[in-house]
Amino acid sequence: MNNKGFTLVEILATIAILGILSGIAIGGVQKYIEKSRQQAYDTLASSSIDATKEYVMDHPGVEQVYFDDLLEGNYIDNISNPKDNSSNCSGRVKVNTIKGSNGGLDDYTYNVFMCCGSDNYAYEFPKKKHYKTNNCKAHAYDISEIKEIKVLHVYPYNAVANQLKNWMADKKHGDERIKVSSVYIDEFNKNPINYLGSIGNWKADVIVFGFWDCNASKDLSKNSAQLVDKFLSTGGSAIFGHDTITKGCGNHTNFISLQQYVNVEATSDLSWNGSNKVTIVKSGIFTEYPYRIGNQETVLTIPTSHCYGQVAHGDVWLTYNGITSSANKNVYLSTYGNNALIQTGHSSGQATEDEQKIIANIIFYMKANQDGLVSD
Repeated sequence: MNNKGFTLVEILATIAILGILSGIAIGGVQKYIEKSRQQAYDTLASSSIDATKEYVMDHPGVEQVYFDDLLEGNYIDNISNPKDNSSNCSGRVKVNTIKGSNGGLDDYTYNVFMCCGSDNYAYEFPKKKHYKTNNCKAHAYDISEIKEIKVLHVYPYNAVANQLKNWMADKKHGDERIKVSSVYIDEFNKNPINYLGSIGNWKADVIVFGFWDCNASKDLSKNSAQLVDKFLSTGGSAIFGHDTITKGCGNHTNFISLQQYVNVEATSDLSWNGSNKVTIVKSGIFTEYPYRIGNQETVLTIPTSHCYGQVAHGDVWLTYNGITSSANKNVYLSTYGNNALIQTGHSSGQATEDEQKIIANIIFYMKANQDGLVSD
């Protein structure tokens, strides 16, 4: 009769205490798991830096090294997702060069940006600072937020109206997102607003000029150049093809009036040498998306082309092989902000497979710059 059980209050209190203790235990386990995962990320980032150091010794002057480069060159064996090892992480290592003083050796620091599944993660070395980032999205050079790119192609030779449209065909190089409309330059000059639109109601994201030798001796009219000026000054993008911004080919005065947007200087030096090979001299999102066209020092094949009466002062991505003129006069592709100059068009509107991929990539890159998606 004197043996008593637990009261309801005591049972409830016990349950509550056990709940609190289990909550603390679960929280501790979760913190331990997160800490272990973070340490795994740190180890992977450090390994990618060690591999990059070897890569830089073999490729002096490189500014960006992608995980794919490290894997393909056997500089690293594994970059599996530390979370579940289900897939490789994607990412890049930015190489920062510190010039040695008084002729001493250069020093380097490294920033690693990597994405492992849904975990967007950045690691800074040598500070070993790690943090979440949205820069790399699901892939270190993914621009999947771009759903459509409206391109207006102003072509100079009436017999070949749709070469860009054909190159960017939905299931070919346009990744089903580059939508090209075309207009002959004479028609564009008659009524540019009809094709390009007006401030606040632009009909295109990117306007492309070319691609024909001497631009078929066609220049923009003063009125159309002024409208393009407004388009570019309000955030639009332009890709200028071969022999557009030049004092040769009849002196394209109105194209030249737009040269500041691509940071190109038209000069009176009209000497040139051609080549059908170009080399990637700068890597970044442009060289990776939607096609991985190669890393630095990769050689690509194009129809024979050349630089003619132009000096590029922007970011140079590709230069001609075997041409010994000064570097900024040897430029096949340069960009400045969300505008570009490309020497496509010397060979009667032809383009190789490599060149079509280059053009697709530069269209995406221009749009990505517009939308603030580029972190190069």
